[in-house]
Amino acid sequence: MYTKPTATVTPRIPTLHLPVSLRPRDWAIVALLDEHPMLTTDQIAGILFNKLSTCRERLLLLLRMKFISRWWSDPFQPKPINLECWQPGVLSSRYVARQRRKRQPTENQVHDRNLEIYRNLSKNPIMQTNAFFTQLLTHSRTYAGTQLLRWWSADTVASQYKMISPNGGHGVWRLASGVWRDGHCQTGFFLHFDLRSRYRPTRSQQIEDFMGHRLSGNPSYPLLLVFQTAANEQAFHHYHRGGSVLADTIATATLADHPAEAVWKPVGQDRRSRISDLPSDHGSAGPANVGAPTPDDDPLRA
Repeated sequence: MYTKPTATVTPRIPTLHLPVSLRPRDWAIVALLDEHPMLTTDQIAGILFNKLSTCRERLLLLLRMKFISRWWSDPFQPKPINLECWQPGVLSSRYVARQRRKRQPTENQVHDRNLEIYRNLSKNPIMQTNAFFTQLLTHSRTYAGTQLLRWWSADTVASQYKMISPNGGHGVWRLASGVWRDGHCQTGFFLHFDLRSRYRPTRSQQIEDFMGHRLSGNPSYPLLLVFQTAANEQAFHHYHRGGSVLADTIATATLADHPAEAVWKPVGQDRRSRISDLPSDHGSAGPANVGAPTPDDDPLRA
C-alpha cells in the first residue's frame, strides 16, 4: 500500500510591516536594546550619533512606530536626574522573536517585561552597567585602535559559561562580560558592581569562591569590581592586603572613574592600570568556553 511521504512543514514567519524604512543604525539600536534594555538617550547618542538632537529625533520616530518604548528613570525627580530611557518596543520584540523563530510576544507581554526591569532598578545595577560599557564604546569613537569586541549581559554570561547565575549560589551577582581591544591587545573581563553604602568584608569569601570554582576550560578573565565610593574601595584593599588568592584576578575602581583610563587597581598592587594591562586569557574554545570574540559578537552589529 502506497503511503504518501510526510512533508516537512517550515513554520511561516510573519512579515513585519513598517511605515518607514529602517536604517542599519536603527537595527543596531534594536540589537542593543534586546541585550541591554534601559539605555538612555545620551548613551545611544554617544555610541551611534554625532548630535544629540538627531538621535532624539530618530528615537522619537521609532517610538511613534512602537518599535521601541520609552521610560523615565525616576518620574519624581527633576531633570537631568530624571533620565529618558529606552527599552524594546512591540515591533522590535516581535522582530527579534521572528529572527529566532520564537513565538512573537503580545503588547502586554512586552509592557510587563519592561515594567519588571524598571521596577528592579534599585536591585539590579543595569543603569551602571550600561553606563560602563557605553563609556567604552564612546571612547572608541574618539581613540583609534580601541574597540569593544564583546558586550554580554549578566544573563548571557550565565547561559554561555554555565559558571554562575545572578540567582545562583554565590549571592546576588550581576555580571557582564566584555572584551576590550587596545591596539593589538585583547583583554576579556567580567564586571561586578558593589553599590553598598559601606563595605563589609563578609561577602569577600563569595568573590573568592567565584574565582576558585571556575570550571576547567573557562577563560582566565579578571573581575573588574566597581565600588560606589573611594572609601569602600580602600576598605576592600585594606582587608585583602598581603597575600590573597585574589591577586591577578580582581582589579577595582569607583563609579566616578572612566573605565578606559588607568583607574584599575589590582589586588596587592599600588599602581593603577588600564584594562589592556590586566592579565587575561580567552582559553581554549570548548563546551564550557566560547573562546575569543567573533565578528558576530560586535555589540554595534546591525
